[in-house]
Amino acid sequence: LSGTSEEREALASLEADKPIRARELAEKILKDHPDSFLATWVLSQIFHLEEGRHPRARYLVLQAKSMLLAKYGQRPDDEAAIWWHKQILESESEILGEMEDREGQLAALDEYDALYLPKLTRDRVWPLMKLARYDEAIAAAKSLLRRDDLLERVAGYNGLMAVEDERLDRLASYNWGKQGIEAAQGRSCILYHNTAQSALTLFRFSEA
Repeated sequence: LSGTSEEREALASLEADKPIRARELAEKILKDHPDSFLATWVLSQIFHLEEGRHPRARYLVLQAKSMLLAKYGQRPDDEAAIWWHKQILESESEILGEMEDREGQLAALDEYDALYLPKLTRDRVWPLMKLARYDEAIAAAKSLLRRDDLLERVAGYNGLMAVEDERLDRLASYNWGKQGIEAAQGRSCILYHNTAQSALTLFRFSEA
């Protein structure tokens, strides 16, 4: 997993926001070594984050996952392999979500949550909502309100706002926003922004 010097350069180029160089290096490596884990990962991220070629990105992420698990097992215990497994599963979930494959997205999250903590509950709210599984989406969002991490709590309130807006209960969405601002002690600009938008839908212009 530490890679060759060329693989490390490809990864460093990706992380330094040099996608053209990263792609050139990754493609060169894969031409000679099709089983290169790091080059496969780098190219998957270029296709996903830079080019928006989601089917190709998904294929390569799954390839990278297969390579990793073939060497380290379905439940990796190597520290570096665990780190990479988490990155891969989160990327897979993001790609599937952007492809509107909500069932696939939830399956990737299930795979992550079966092995690792903290669970990615914050990422479940949106796909559950889009599948009209509103009760499950609300339960997931409410569970975040008890988290110690402020960003997790903010995600919970934003999730509740989104679900109620999707159900066209804009007053409920607005009220969740107000509660969120208070609970976050005014430390979340995204809650202010979303609550202001919610106020606009209720024609509460001065509050917005």
